[in-house]
Amino acid sequence: MTKAKKTQYGIEITKPWSKEMYAHNEDVMEAAKEQICKMWEQAYNVAEEEYEREMQTDRSFTGISGVHYEEFGDIEWVEGKTEFLDEIQRVVTCYGFGFGFDMNTVFESVQEELENAPYYRVNEMVEELGIELEKGFVGFD
Repeated sequence: MTKAKKTQYGIEITKPWSKEMYAHNEDVMEAAKEQICKMWEQAYNVAEEEYEREMQTDRSFTGISGVHYEEFGDIEWVEGKTEFLDEIQRVVTCYGFGFGFDMNTVFESVQEELENAPYYRVNEMVEELGIELEKGFVGFD
């Protein structure tokens, strides 16, 4: 008896992947990266707004390091991150940042990691961040 062919989203699943599977996954990856990027940028903006409010409240504000900062991007990651921003960063990069890294450096690292992520990593990010996509990746069972 022949094995039943498996399909997802109307696409026959083959090994190695077919051109149709690659084309589908490329479309899904573009949508997924867009969602993750929006989530990251929104969380970053929230953290920046919190920092700006703190700066307006206390003009002598200094961070943990005792240094007075003017620009959000220049502050230490550990001083500017929020819990949600840190969660997204760790999901995307698979590691954390500590002292010695400013907000701009971490922002750029996350953007670069996301831009260069292969299908399987973007699929993992979507799952870990609980992102709902119209169509999911195929061939990752």
